[in-house]
Amino acid sequence: MTPLPETTCSRRAAWRGFTIPEVLISITLLVLVSGGMLGAYVFGIRLYLMADAKLDTNGDIRDLEFLLAHDVRTAADFDIGTGSATTFTKVADAQPRQGNALQIYPTARTNIWVRYFLDLSDQTLKVVDNTDSNAVSVADSVTNTVPFTAEDFRGNITANDQPKEVVGLFLQFNQVHAGLEAGSPPAWFRFTPA
Repeated sequence: MTPLPETTCSRRAAWRGFTIPEVLISITLLVLVSGGMLGAYVFGIRLYLMADAKLDTNGDIRDLEFLLAHDVRTAADFDIGTGSATTFTKVADAQPRQGNALQIYPTARTNIWVRYFLDLSDQTLKVVDNTDSNAVSVADSVTNTVPFTAEDFRGNITANDQPKEVVGLFLQFNQVHAGLEAGSPPAWFRFTPA
């Protein structure tokens, strides 16, 4: 037998394709890598949505802290009790001064006020003043029912008016965003009136 010329061997090598097992292994590896990439992508989307919900809640907390701190620090007096957009009932004497509403009096006149209250029907903290009965939402997804307290310098809830009281605000949030539940840590604030 005579050997084939070299050009004929190189043509046969060029015509050679993948075998069926090689194709199946390649397809299997492609499917595994694609599935892993898809899983990482979905995980990244879920993580982004959870972080976005927490950042939105933190932004609401910062806005609320600024607004409430200004109102409390410039107040002449305040009362804590039970309230809504249209009603307010002060806590009775000798009872712990805590409730779902905080009414702030910017001047010594009690007919001028700003009221913060927790609306349990939609779990939002709202603010309203004596000039308009339309309440504005300042924080949503609040889960606790008693956010406001009057405290002494040690953090104990007071039972009667005291000269140097502090307004305590405790909020727990449960933000639901795009179908994903992301619990945010509670926020504690204490404000000292002027």
